[in-house]
Amino acid sequence: MPTVLRISGPYDQLRHSMLAVPFEFTESIASQRKREHGQAPLDGRCTFDLTVSDVDGDRVPLQIEESESFFSRHMEALQRVQGLEGVEDWCLDFSWSFPRTSSGQFNHFPSSLLQNCAMLGIDIQVSVYATDEKSHQWELQPA
Repeated sequence: MPTVLRISGPYDQLRHSMLAVPFEFTESIASQRKREHGQAPLDGRCTFDLTVSDVDGDRVPLQIEESESFFSRHMEALQRVQGLEGVEDWCLDFSWSFPRTSSGQFNHFPSSLLQNCAMLGIDIQVSVYATDEKSHQWELQPA
């Protein structure tokens, strides 16, 4: 699973604003399904995603490194996105593979990445997935 920058807000405003950014945000599958099946919140909120790092969750240090590089290269454009109509929440979501047989794992988030996210008001989230160590296959558990 990749590292994703998620932006949420009212669908009509956000959809229009996403046309003005230099990145290829796409509406999340979960957001699309809820909207298409009439299950979207009353305020019409939706979520758009942008892949920041394609690296799988078993290589989190590289995800972090690529995310830090992305923010350094694109800070000016991200500041423009921050001010767009409809942008209410953002989150940088790291996927983290955690082998079932592991007793622990450590990953370091550099202060430069944290500062860049803080300047833009971006929350950081870590989604942890239990994996089978032998096959490195995802074993998602029901919510």
